[in-house]
Amino acid sequence: MYAHQWNRSSLVLHFILALAVVSQLVTSQFMGGRTAIFYLHVAGGVTALLSLSIYLILKARQHRLANFYPYSRLALAEVISDLMNMLKFKSLPNRAAGGLPGLVQGLGILLILAMALTGASGFIIYHWLPWKTAASFLINIHSTLATLVWIYIIGHAAMACIHWIAKYYEQ
Repeated sequence: MYAHQWNRSSLVLHFILALAVVSQLVTSQFMGGRTAIFYLHVAGGVTALLSLSIYLILKARQHRLANFYPYSRLALAEVISDLMNMLKFKSLPNRAAGGLPGLVQGLGILLILAMALTGASGFIIYHWLPWKTAASFLINIHSTLATLVWIYIIGHAAMACIHWIAKYYEQ
């Protein structure tokens, strides 16, 4: 094993994505008929989708997309091992990707893509097509997914804190 550090471009994209997603969650609480806040929400969505797209292109070039979705026995064993370590308040091993951190990132990627797809589709259908019922259905899914994003962000931050605390006590 070797000590892994995030590269600068991944850190910057992660920070931009986190800010964009949090700004969307906050603006969604205050949109109710306010056009300016709604378009701020849309801008956050576009920013999130662009930064996520760039991040995925970067990871595809590094041949690391498979690290987000543990479909092999070895990858699943790493996830289970990481979960057991976290439950024992042990830090996770230093590795470039995969395991529980990779799975958590992969789930976040799918969630943000689902948010972007339902939000953009609902917006387009509502504003440019006559299918108001379909747009309403998509926006309801979008709103439901927002609850999952809140849960994801809290869980993601909590797991990071557990990792940092465990690493601190192991040193």
